[in-house]
Amino acid sequence: MEYKKIIKKLIRKELCKLFEEVTPDERHLIPLVIKDVTKEFTEENTCTIQEINSGLCVEFAEEVITRMGGYADDLFELTTDMFYSDFPEDVEDWENTITTVDGGIWSKYMLELYGYPPIDIKKFHIGHHQWVFYKGKHYDSESPNGEDSPWKLKFFQRTLKKEKKHFGLVKEEDLLDSQSEKMIIRKFEEKDKDQVMQIMIEAFSHVMPPAAIVQYTNAVTNFKKSIVVAKGDEIVGVYLFGNRQLSTGITDEKPSKVLVDIEEYNRKTGMEGVALAVKKEYQGTGIGSKLKDYTKTLDVDYVWGLQLKGLGNLQQWLKRRKLAAETSGMYITVEDLK
Repeated sequence: MEYKKIIKKLIRKELCKLFEEVTPDERHLIPLVIKDVTKEFTEENTCTIQEINSGLCVEFAEEVITRMGGYADDLFELTTDMFYSDFPEDVEDWENTITTVDGGIWSKYMLELYGYPPIDIKKFHIGHHQWVFYKGKHYDSESPNGEDSPWKLKFFQRTLKKEKKHFGLVKEEDLLDSQSEKMIIRKFEEKDKDQVMQIMIEAFSHVMPPAAIVQYTNAVTNFKKSIVVAKGDEIVGVYLFGNRQLSTGITDEKPSKVLVDIEEYNRKTGMEGVALAVKKEYQGTGIGSKLKDYTKTLDVDYVWGLQLKGLGNLQQWLKRRKLAAETSGMYITVEDLK
């Protein structure tokens, strides 16, 4: 209701005045500020604390800094864009860098200033995140008491856990071959719907609220064209397709950067790859690669899709696709099949 918003603005204004009157050494209330902002964000956006870090982290960090009295020498935000980039041309002014095996670029200056992650840096890339740095500690909605290293924030801990698991696996092809007689790739059937949605929520709930995942999936997916990987009655993987053409997707998403000739694709027939997901216990077995290979059997000229930056999986897709466009929160990629 409107009057509630007015009251909140007045309270916020008075809080800012209060913090402007205290010295930096007295700013010991940041955990309380973060908890208050977290409570407001979860209520106003109907989301979890973790979901704040997957889509609302920019607004969250800015709000915390505002309530702490504004920017100061020891109070400011940090973003992953300061540490890492998938595009060398965007960071030509970085003097000291480390290049990953996938062509990503790390800022050696920022790593030496704030610390290296506990993993082989040349095999590690990260999704987008913004957090608060204050008096030597790193804060976000899941870490109100602060961490002495950004890599201890739960957002990065989840990414590190996933990367370490990936690098410890046997070859995908070998493991899939040993299970191939137990699994089949087939067309989606209506009875699969509940299991498919659970896989989608499991795969993407860290970047989108579950209700939004279900709503978006139903809105853009052509289930008759989609496929699943079945192990008996269990659905262990899914590749959902939609009808939108690349030009429509680019028009809908309004990217700031377009890297392909739209007119060229208007003369072709394509299909949208809405989402590819595999159950956690089956990840690393080659199922994802087999699902991607399925597109080669389609009677279309290209397959395209959206990759949320928070997923940090662009380099995996660029092994097959090329970057077509970019927005502030996502990439648009396309694979030419003919």
